[in-house]
Amino acid sequence: RITDEDMRAIEQRIDGIDKVTPVMFPQDNVQGPVAYRSESNFAQVYGVGASWMDVNGVYPEQGRALTREDDLRRRMVCLIGPDLIENLEMDEQPVGAYMRVYGEWCRVVGVMEPRGEIFGAVVPVNGDLDL
Repeated sequence: RITDEDMRAIEQRIDGIDKVTPVMFPQDNVQGPVAYRSESNFAQVYGVGASWMDVNGVYPEQGRALTREDDLRRRMVCLIGPDLIENLEMDEQPVGAYMRVYGEWCRVVGVMEPRGEIFGAVVPVNGDLDL
C-alpha cells in the first residue's frame, strides 16, 4: 500500500515526475451503485486524489476541481459526468447536490466535460469509500 508520504517522496526525489496521484478501482472492476433522490443506476466509480486532474489534463466544465484540502479533510465530494446527470435525472446544474455512491453520501462539486468512459461516472475523492 502506497501512502501519501510515499507519493510526496516520489514527486520530490525522482527527476521528471511532477505529480503523483492515487487511483482506486473496484476490485472486480464492475460498475457501482449510484443514486440521486428516487433515481438509481450503476456507473464506473473511481477514487482519486486532487492531483488526478493535473496528471490527466482534465478539469471540470462546471463547479470546481478536487483540492488538496478535500484530500486532507477526507471530504466526501465527487465529480460526475453528463451521462450520469441524464441517467439519474439530476438538475442541469447539479453542483452542490448530494448523491449516494456505494450507499455513502457525496456532495457533487463539479461536472466534467464529456470525454470518454471515465466520466460517465463518479469520482469520489475520499479513500474511505469501500469499493
